[in-house]
Amino acid sequence: MSYGKLGDVLQAQGKLSEALDAYQQARVIAKGLAEKDKSNTGWQWDLSSTYQNVGEVLEAQGKLDDPLHGAIAYYTQAIRLDPSQYGAYLGRANAKQVLADFQGAQNDLIRYVELAPEGRSVQDYPHLFLWLLRSRQGRIAEANQELSIYLEKRSDGLARDWVTGIAEFLLNKIVEADFVAAANSLDTEKDRGQHCEAWYYSGMKRLLAGDKKTAANYFRKCLATRESNFDEYIFAQAELKRIGPTK
Repeated sequence: MSYGKLGDVLQAQGKLSEALDAYQQARVIAKGLAEKDKSNTGWQWDLSSTYQNVGEVLEAQGKLDDPLHGAIAYYTQAIRLDPSQYGAYLGRANAKQVLADFQGAQNDLIRYVELAPEGRSVQDYPHLFLWLLRSRQGRIAEANQELSIYLEKRSDGLARDWVTGIAEFLLNKIVEADFVAAANSLDTEKDRGQHCEAWYYSGMKRLLAGDKKTAANYFRKCLATRESNFDEYIFAQAELKRIGPTK
């Protein structure tokens, strides 16, 4: 098994320190191969991918902004080596959002959306996050227009799903109580995941409306789901820290 694949397995098992070691080994090997055969652009892509992998583990460990050994530094190097490495833009956007660099996060998400292939699995949540980033900068009309266009495009001929519900809630087509109720599922795992998201997006809308107290309460409910692998969970943590104590 290659170090890269070993890193993937270890990361999936939640063994982040071991995964980081494996990815760093893969990075050293890829760097040596890229330097040995500079005419082979494939090695540059492989090296870029290893930097992205290291960045993902560092992000999961909460090590974001160290200028040399933080997730953002590794994502940035991945992009320098291969500007088409769209996953690195997404990872860097998420890290920047946690650090409250909302304009930087928005710029990276826009680039991700441009580079990533079409499809619900890769485009859905970045568009939801873009709506939040634009909205918190006061660009509500632009945010609504972009999300409405995307929603119409992705829903063409396909059944309505959970992401559609999130988008409609953000666009004020569904009231909060109905949105949270729609998160209920007989599947326990699905129920937790959807509630993690429902409480986060509800909290963000409350925060955008200036209701910090209710927003903080909703973010705590998001964290209570313990879905720590969800971006929404990580973002909710960051928002609670920024809000601070509420009366």
